[in-house]
Amino acid sequence: MPPLRSTSTEPLIDALVADPERAYRFLVEESSDILAIHQPDGTLRWISPAVERVLGWTAEERLSLNLQLIHQDDLPAVVEARHRLLEGAPSVTVRLRLKHVDGSFRWADSTARAVRAPDGSIDALTIITRDVNEQVEAEEALESSLSFYRLLADHASDVILVVGPQGALEWVSPAATRTFGWDPGAVAGARDADFIHPDDREQFEEEVQRQEVAHSAGVLNVRVLCGDGSYRWTEVAWRVTVTTSDAKRTRVVRLRDIQAEMEAREALTRSEERFRTAMDSAPTGMAVVSLDRGFLEVNPALCQMLDRDEEWLLSRRIVDVIDAADDALDLRTRAAILSGHEDALTHEQRLIRADGSIVWVDHSIGLLRDDDGIPRGYVSQFVNVTEAREAREELRFMATHDSLTRLVNRPELLAQMDRLLARSPRTGLNIAALFVDLDRLKAINDAYGHAVGDSVIIEVAARLRSQVRSGDLVARLGGDEFVVLLPAIHSIEDADAIAGKIHAVVASPMSVGDETLTVTVSIGVALAEAGQRAERILELADRALYEAKRSGRARTVRFSPSAP
Repeated sequence: MPPLRSTSTEPLIDALVADPERAYRFLVEESSDILAIHQPDGTLRWISPAVERVLGWTAEERLSLNLQLIHQDDLPAVVEARHRLLEGAPSVTVRLRLKHVDGSFRWADSTARAVRAPDGSIDALTIITRDVNEQVEAEEALESSLSFYRLLADHASDVILVVGPQGALEWVSPAATRTFGWDPGAVAGARDADFIHPDDREQFEEEVQRQEVAHSAGVLNVRVLCGDGSYRWTEVAWRVTVTTSDAKRTRVVRLRDIQAEMEAREALTRSEERFRTAMDSAPTGMAVVSLDRGFLEVNPALCQMLDRDEEWLLSRRIVDVIDAADDALDLRTRAAILSGHEDALTHEQRLIRADGSIVWVDHSIGLLRDDDGIPRGYVSQFVNVTEAREAREELRFMATHDSLTRLVNRPELLAQMDRLLARSPRTGLNIAALFVDLDRLKAINDAYGHAVGDSVIIEVAARLRSQVRSGDLVARLGGDEFVVLLPAIHSIEDADAIAGKIHAVVASPMSVGDETLTVTVSIGVALAEAGQRAERILELADRALYEAKRSGRARTVRFSPSAP
């Protein structure tokens, strides 16, 4: 028989075409499939050389093993296939496991065909066996992987979709029922874009198309239709996969319910907007301050109050705008709030404006915490109380002072005198009271009017203040009467000397409106004695004043016990 290989003078294909028997032998010997001939009862009669390449057995070893090569679990299927052939089936294919020479088993597809005699009886069985072990292992691995991921998808809280061409839903995980109220069977085949809120759909479709072109992943927050017709905010994430030769693009999509997160975010946004609106429209100064007292946010009212722009304030700290004398108070207040001893506190303090002037404020401070309760800063409110404080101070001042001359009034004079008299006097020092009366004030009022008279009283008060020391006290008792209290003099002569200065300064001509006037005063002097009260000293000084006026005015008289 001619050799199956080609020679230098005879090409192989030409030889095979010229000799069909030789061609059949070539195909049998070179085929990767195992060819075998069995008797009708299943006895193996012949097997091709491929059995050694596939299973490692020689043809002779294979003939001796026969059915022992078939995995015992697959024998029932082989017997069933033979019965079907005997009953008239033209061919039968069985997937079974064949034993390798190393003792392992390999998966194979065996197709048996009956060769029948003219009377229809079976003369032989031809079997073609193809090694499919790698294919089966791959399928099993794939099935295992699919089962694993399907298990994850079935129990995951996220919804998993497999989306085919044109966006058709090919598979929907059971979580779709729990999350969106979908019936997976009912929605299969529908377009995924049909479940997106109309306002979000265009953006969704554009993003999907862009990612498909790029063969990449994408993520988007959109509203997804639920089974009851409502929409839920959902994070949609997907990855595009492409089958062999780009024949089919598939998207694996994850849907995650973020409705609560979006509602919380919207609530936070609304809260921040309300806070921002409240700050911007508040008539009082407001600020968010860090734990180290740096300005984080300021409102227009605070900028206006301090005559500073927002940029300047946001680059500064509280210490840059409060009076240095109030800094320690501010630190103590914040420490008390931060420690949890107080929820909020208010204290009065001074702020410094851009021009250096003072603004008195009621400063209310509250602690700002995050969602975990951790302190993150302070909220400060500044209410301008400058006018109110000035009004309070004015009321307090007017309770103790004369409204015209702003000198101490009689009650305050008596109170201060009693406090001085209650102290132990220092050796060599005395307390003296000078009772001063403006001479002929009535005549001035009658000649020039009470407005000019009031101006004269104001000028006399100023001249009295100019002649006393810082520790001395000048008071107006009313009308044309004044008292100069000298709390630390050595002798009555010292009081006389000051009285002389007062006479001189008051007698100097004064311009009042269009008039130039010269006025004089009468003065009564009394020196305090041990145990005396303020009223008694004034009474004694008043007696001396009476004597000065009776003696011709414009003079000083000391109180004398012998005086009438």
